[in-house]
Amino acid sequence: MGLTQFVIILIKASTYTCLPALKQRLQQNEHCIAFGEIQGAYDLYINLICKDETSLKKTITFITEKGSTDIADYLVIKPTLAETYPIKFLDKKEDKPFIIFTENVQQVSLDKKEKEILKLLATNARIPLIEVAGKCAISAERALYTIKKLQRGGVIQGTKIVFDMQAFGYFYTVVLFHITEYSETLEIKLKNFARHHPHINSLGLTLTKPNCFLQIFHKTDEEVRTTLHDLKRFLQAYRVDYTLLNILEEEQANTLPSL
Repeated sequence: MGLTQFVIILIKASTYTCLPALKQRLQQNEHCIAFGEIQGAYDLYINLICKDETSLKKTITFITEKGSTDIADYLVIKPTLAETYPIKFLDKKEDKPFIIFTENVQQVSLDKKEKEILKLLATNARIPLIEVAGKCAISAERALYTIKKLQRGGVIQGTKIVFDMQAFGYFYTVVLFHITEYSETLEIKLKNFARHHPHINSLGLTLTKPNCFLQIFHKTDEEVRTTLHDLKRFLQAYRVDYTLLNILEEEQANTLPSL
C-alpha cells in the first residue's frame, strides 16, 4: 500500500513518571500503529510505519527530540522481515504466517473506494458487506468484488482475531539477539525453527544490531526457559548476544495509517 518503512523503537524513560506523557504523544501520532510498556533494558516499545524514509526520519526525530527530557536512551530496530503466526495452542500450527513487513513486495495503486474499504476493514474486519457498501456509497456487488480483488492481489492477507491473552493466562516475552556469523542458509533454518516452535508467536530479521528478534507466547516461566533453551541449542554453533524484554501491555494507536 506504499507504506514501505517499518521500524520498532525501544525507549528507556528518564523516570517512570514520564511514560504517561510519552504514551499520550504516541496515541496522537498518525504513523504509530502500536505501543506498549515493557520490562527489562527498556520501558516502552513503539511500532511505526511510514511511506518513505523522509517521513520516517521526521517521525523518529519528533518522538525522540520532543521527548528528549523524558527519554534516557532509545534503540531503533528496522526489520527487513517481520512475520507473526497463528496462535499455536489452538492447534493452528500449519497455517501460513501473516507477513507484517517484508522488503520484497510489489506496490499496488489503490483508488479512493479501495482505501475507504481498507480503513473500514482495519477497524472491524467482520463488518457486514451491506454496511461496507452503505458507508462507501457503492453497491454490495462492487464492495464484494473490491474485497476479493484486494485478497487476490495480496493486499488483504486474511483476518486475525485479537484475544485478551491475560484472560487466558498467557503473556508475551521478546528475545532480541544478535548472531555474528549470519547467512542466508541460517535465515532459512531460523524461519523454519520459529514457524514450528510451539511457543514462538513472531519472528523479525534486521540488518542492524540486534539482527533477530522473537516473541514468545507463554503461560508459565518454564515455557520461556524451555524456548530459550531450544533457541540456544539451535544456535549452539554461533556466537550470540541475548536480551529479554517482558511485554506488560499493548495499545493499538492507528489500525491503518494515513494513505
